[in-house]
Amino acid sequence: MATEIPAAEETLTLRDHSTVGSGNVVIQVQFAYNDFGQLITDYQAQGGAVNTSTSPKVQYGYANGSANTIRPTTLTYPNGRVLTYDYGASDGMDDAASRVASLVDDDGSSTHLVDYAYLGPGSSAQSVDSPFGQGFVVADCTEPDTQWTLVDLSGTNDSDTGDIYSGLDRFGRVKDNRWYNYAGSADVERIKYGYDRVGSLTWRQNVVANALNQRFDELYSSDRLSRLKEMSRGMLNDSHNTISNQSLAECWSLDGTGNWKRYLEDRDGDGTWDLNQARTSSGVNEITNITESAGTSWATPAYNQTGNMTTVPQPNDLTDSYSAIYDGWNRLVKLVDGATAIAEYEYDGAKRRTVVKSYSSGTLEETRHYYFTDPAKWQVVGERVDSSSDAERQLVWGLRYIDDLLLRDRDTNSNGALDERLYALQDANWNVNALADTNGDVQERFTYLPYGDCLELNPDFTVYSGSDLFWTRRFSGRELDLTTGLQINRNRYLHLQLGCWVTRDPIGYSDGLNLYQYIDGRPSVSSDPLGLLRIHGDYEGDYEFDDSHLPKRTGPWREWWNGLNKPQRWLISSAALCMTGLIASLTFDAIIRWFYCKDFDASLICSALGGCIAGICIPIIIGSGIFGPFAWWATAGAIAICAIVGALVCDRCAEAMGGANSPCNFV
Repeated sequence: MATEIPAAEETLTLRDHSTVGSGNVVIQVQFAYNDFGQLITDYQAQGGAVNTSTSPKVQYGYANGSANTIRPTTLTYPNGRVLTYDYGASDGMDDAASRVASLVDDDGSSTHLVDYAYLGPGSSAQSVDSPFGQGFVVADCTEPDTQWTLVDLSGTNDSDTGDIYSGLDRFGRVKDNRWYNYAGSADVERIKYGYDRVGSLTWRQNVVANALNQRFDELYSSDRLSRLKEMSRGMLNDSHNTISNQSLAECWSLDGTGNWKRYLEDRDGDGTWDLNQARTSSGVNEITNITESAGTSWATPAYNQTGNMTTVPQPNDLTDSYSAIYDGWNRLVKLVDGATAIAEYEYDGAKRRTVVKSYSSGTLEETRHYYFTDPAKWQVVGERVDSSSDAERQLVWGLRYIDDLLLRDRDTNSNGALDERLYALQDANWNVNALADTNGDVQERFTYLPYGDCLELNPDFTVYSGSDLFWTRRFSGRELDLTTGLQINRNRYLHLQLGCWVTRDPIGYSDGLNLYQYIDGRPSVSSDPLGLLRIHGDYEGDYEFDDSHLPKRTGPWREWWNGLNKPQRWLISSAALCMTGLIASLTFDAIIRWFYCKDFDASLICSALGGCIAGICIPIIIGSGIFGPFAWWATAGAIAICAIVGALVCDRCAEAMGGANSPCNFV
């Protein structure tokens, strides 16, 4: 397989030959841009070369610049559906700030699929590299009369924060994630949260489940590295520090790099561990053995030389395993059970998974084709089955987050008409917790274990007994492969039961020392839509340094620095720190020579050399961010220590050159 990327980067071609330009075109995508460099057409051909007249395409419309804006105005789906970005009244605040006020459908009645309200200037989720929108406080889905809101419904001030934004705590973290049906004057989905001083989740309360006397509150504890250690489910007390009527519990023990050493599970909450599991891992954090003192025996993973999991415990039957096959880019392309094919996958030149072939008893059952927004967002907007040119499913995405799913339309009887619409109700960590129809009535619910294993529920929180809605978007808003049980987070597959990725991190050690660990052991407060690194949202209580609000530094130096990994930055910053010591010694020696030896030439040379080194090294130390708030202290300490050592060294050198009676021999 060869990939061609022309210099203009307008066409990405995959061929069935190892030599570039040879063989047949397998998959091709082609991008067309306007004069402002904005993508206007994304042609996506599967099974051959792009034909600009017939190939499925996703199109984008923008303002033409005459009103000093080139903001997005429309998104056109492969079947011609047009989604309009409405900015409100021409003299309104949304229009002036270029904030999207509504997403409008072209269904003949111009249905407002969602209306937004903001706190502050506000902005939409732009890309997978900038996945969070800013300032959203209300998302009103007018068709089902259901709104997500962080604003107190009565308009009164919150007793803790003193303002009307009752959904946010004093640190901007979501404390009350509410979906309210204003036609029925009732909450359809509502989760409350509590955090500790470092932003770890300590409790989670399901208000709607409580009203139905169902036990779905959760209590958490973390280790000293803020990694999840324990979770218990049941009914929270009023102080949110004790669980009663426990229905489920889990416990983890993690090693220094985040591998699960022990995993315990009490599935019925009776106080007895139904699973007591021990794991061992290799020096590169691959699982080497899984044993148990209680519960069923899971299959043990195996890996190839590039770190891809080739023996994969089956998520739907952990006692058995799949054999996995990968391509040259370490992407999963096939799963088999013994000699029986289970699934096959194909990707385009932009890394998007475009084709999924599902098998039943080794016989091809379905070939599903996926169509996406541009690679910067990488969102599925349409799905077709087999050779049909009609959409079997269409997805509409909101603007609060890159995986903020607004709704799904589906053709339930294969007649070419999208006859079923379901709205996705997501929590603060973007898990899809409930599905509501166009009347605002909940059709199905989901509850999750912290690492994503899912249980389907009826609207009253009992075990699901309704018809299969074939809903795939679940944990953290990502797609669950219903055939295999693996979840795809764009670049990689996540094994929800093992709690880790099945392949190594494509970006290496930029996100930590463990290339398989899922979001640093903090699954309840973080997400990873790219499958590359843990990200922080504007409503998430994560206190790691986030400079997204600061003006961005540009230029060759900044691009070079951002391209380095953590070990390289440490090496360069440490070297700069050592060089700072040389500054101190040279400066100290220059002062001595000036006042005592009157060696003006030597003093001038030492001072100039010290100043040059300082001009290079101190910005590296302070600007690198490696030493955090201690950068100035580290610099001062290095100067103090090295000044003394440097003075001694310089003095001995002077003694060696000038003899014991040298006028500059002071020690």
